Amino acid sequence: MGHSFGGMFVQILLSRGLGVAGVAIDPANPNDVLVLPWSQLKAVAPHLANPFNRKGIATLTHEQFHYAFANELSRKDSDKVYDELAVPGDAEVLWQGALAGLHKTGDASVIWDKADRAPLLLIGGGNDNLVPPAVQKATLKKYTGPAIVEYKEFEGRTHNTVGQTGWEKVADYALEFANKYRSK
Repeated sequence: MGHSFGGMFVQILLSRGLGVAGVAIDPANPNDVLVLPWSQLKAVAPHLANPFNRKGIATLTHEQFHYAFANELSRKDSDKVYDELAVPGDAEVLWQGALAGLHKTGDASVIWDKADRAPLLLIGGGNDNLVPPAVQKATLKKYTGPAIVEYKEFEGRTHNTVGQTGWEKVADYALEFANKYRSK
């Protein structure tokens, strides 16, 4: 189970034959998923605006954090979460993720038609600005093999899906999916 880039990693691991079931929550775009909704572009643009910082550190302002990660909260509450939890990230990873859709192969490659891949559940948040539902739906369409791939969208959920009030409903759904396929 993984969230955001972790959700992309889940897909990569399953396509390499690892795992018995996978859950990808608001997963980042793997290779060859070329969809970039406006909200996603707006959320990542601050990191991509300066190509000279590709090997540097990516930081967000309070406003950028609120838009990308905590848009379900008031701005005041979002600022509290930012001050408590936000840390700078590796800009190179963000660049790789942003460019993944342009390439059919690479570090973020998934074998879309792998027949013996373990079942996969893609979970999207209906109000996710960073990885909006259009990304999961485009990813779902790439899977062409007979292996099980399901998509579940939770209305009103943001990229902070697992931190939002009511996260237990998402966790229960994911656990139910994994348990359904773990012994098969």
